[in-house]
Amino acid sequence: MPHEFTCPKCNTTLVAPFLVACPACGFTLGHLLGQPSPEGEAKQLKHNELLTSGSISLYGGELNASFDYYGFLSLPDLVRYTVSYGHHATVPSPRGHHHNPVVVAYVPEIIGSGVSRYSTDYNPCSGLCIISPGSERWGHPFPVLEQWVQQQFPGVQGTCAVCGANTPFGHTLCHEHYANLTGDWRKLL
Repeated sequence: MPHEFTCPKCNTTLVAPFLVACPACGFTLGHLLGQPSPEGEAKQLKHNELLTSGSISLYGGELNASFDYYGFLSLPDLVRYTVSYGHHATVPSPRGHHHNPVVVAYVPEIIGSGVSRYSTDYNPCSGLCIISPGSERWGHPFPVLEQWVQQQFPGVQGTCAVCGANTPFGHTLCHEHYANLTGDWRKLL
């Protein structure tokens, strides 16, 4: 049975993978792939910081992550994969007034690096989070540290997009199906 997901804008059920536009509402992923709003662009700048300055700042937070060149160049495929197969949840806004939808998906490759207030080393990131994917104003993708995922979603399970087996949150395929794809997650696109 084909994997189904919902359009981030209108919640129409679609068959994976997300292609060009939602047939029901016309929604595209353009705002997540380089045509962001001023608010989304400001958020994106800090997640491209490693590319532009060679370092990553915390901006007063506990964790931050930035795309490396591979992640930045792979962003169109990463976003389509995450929207199509990622696990859905919500995270509170910084002030806690709103619960923002997120979609998280890991791939078997490093797409960026992250820093933590508690570590002096850069940590590799192989997961992508899209916050508010349906919001053309606030939606933006960013690489995630495993530490952030564990803090935000303790004990939350996901499911394999192929067989439905339990997986850790954000791990879209079980070990068996990753092996069947020989680690090439793009085969699902």
